[in-house]
Amino acid sequence: VKKVTLRYWEKSFGEFLQPDRTDSQRRAYTMADLEMIDSIKKLLEEEHLTNQGVRLRLGQENCRF
Repeated sequence: VKKVTLRYWEKSFGEFLQPDRTDSQRRAYTMADLEMIDSIKKLLEEEHLTNQGVRLRLGQENCRF
């Protein structure tokens, strides 16, 4: 995934994707962040959902846990 796409997803899906920052303000992605990125990518590219559809689907999945 390109950097510009990641930045856009961080803004669009901020409630689900919030990477930590290092002391020098670089993003530090956890395994959970990487799994969320993979989920977002699959929902957008394979299931052809809109951003709103992705947010709804991710919200439903988070309610299960």
